[in-house]
Amino acid sequence: MKCRQCGKDNVDNIKFCFYCGTPLLEDAANAMNSLGDDNQKTHATASKKNRKKIFLIIVAAVTLTTFISVLFVLPRNQIKTAESSQIKSTKLVIEETTIEKGNIIDSGTSGECLWELDDNGLLCVNGNGTMADYSAYETPWYSKRLQIKYIFLEEGVTGVGIYAFMDCENLLTVRLSKHLNKINDAAFYKCNSLKEIRIPQSTHYIGFNAFGACRNLTQIIVDEKNDYYTSIDGNLFTKDKSTLMLYAIGKTDSSYSIPSGTKKIGDDAFEKSPYLVRITIPDSAISIGKWAFEYCTSLLYVEIPPSVIEIGDNAFEQCLDNLSIIGQSNSYAESFAVKNGIRFTVRD
Repeated sequence: MKCRQCGKDNVDNIKFCFYCGTPLLEDAANAMNSLGDDNQKTHATASKKNRKKIFLIIVAAVTLTTFISVLFVLPRNQIKTAESSQIKSTKLVIEETTIEKGNIIDSGTSGECLWELDDNGLLCVNGNGTMADYSAYETPWYSKRLQIKYIFLEEGVTGVGIYAFMDCENLLTVRLSKHLNKINDAAFYKCNSLKEIRIPQSTHYIGFNAFGACRNLTQIIVDEKNDYYTSIDGNLFTKDKSTLMLYAIGKTDSSYSIPSGTKKIGDDAFEKSPYLVRITIPDSAISIGKWAFEYCTSLLYVEIPPSVIEIGDNAFEQCLDNLSIIGQSNSYAESFAVKNGIRFTVRD
C-alpha cells in the first residue's frame, strides 16, 4: 500500500506507514484525526521508535548471519588449504631417525604442494599432487639450501620437480612419499651429504641425473614390489636389469664389474665417481650412454667388449688424459679410441 504522505510502498493491511507513520487505512486515519495534537505527536514518536527498533533488529540479524558464514561456510578449497598447511605431529621419523620439529623460518607453495622449513633443518612438503619444476638455482628455498638437513614428503605428494633439491649439500636424510610417482631430472643433484635413498614401490619415473653427483651416496634401495626399477649392490637398474641407470658414486671400491646381462650403461651413470680406477663392461652390453664416465678423474682402465656398438657423446669427458680402453682388435671400441685419441690395449 502506497503512503499518501511520503509515497513509499508498504505491506498491505497495516495501519500506519512504516517510513513516516502516516495513517494508511481509512479507519486508522479517522482515528488519528480524532486524537488531540499532543496525542498525535505521542503516536508519531512511538511509531518512529518502533521503526528504529525494527531497523536495529534487521541490522543485527544480517550481521549475525555474515559472522556465521565467515566462521562455518568457508569455501572447501580454503578449508583444505588451512588443513594441509599444518603438519600435525611435532616429531617425524625419517628412515628410523626421529626428527624434532623446530620453529618455522620459511614457507610457501610448490606446484600443488605446500612446504615449510624450520630452524632444525627439516623441510616438510605436503599436499595432494606434484611439486613444481624449476630452473637451476631458482627453487624458493635455494637461498636456505645449506640449512636443509632433512626432507620429509607427506603421503599426498606424487612428484618431485626438476632441480627441486639441487645443491642441498648438507642434506642427510630423505623420506619419500609412499605414493610418489615421479622423481624428475636433477631433483637431488649434488646433494653431497646424502648417503642413502629409498625408492618407493609407486615410483615409475626417475629422471636424468635425479641423484647425480651425490659424492657420498653409497646405497640406492628400491622397494622389491616396484615394477620399474631394482637395486643391485646398491646401484640403480631398470627392473629387467638391462640398463644400469646410476652407480652410487660414494662407494669407495676401486674397481667395478657391471653385472652380466646388462645391455646399456645409461647417460651420466658414473658421472663424477672419485674412486673407480677400473671398470669392466660385460659381453652382454651393446651401448654406453652420453657422459657415462664424465669427470671420473681416477679412472685408468675400461674394458669394453666387442658387443658394444655405440658410445655416446662425451662418454669419457674430462678423464681422457690417463685413460686406457681395453678391448679386441678391429672392434668398435678400438675405432672409438683411435678417433678420440685414447690409448687402446688389446685384451688377452
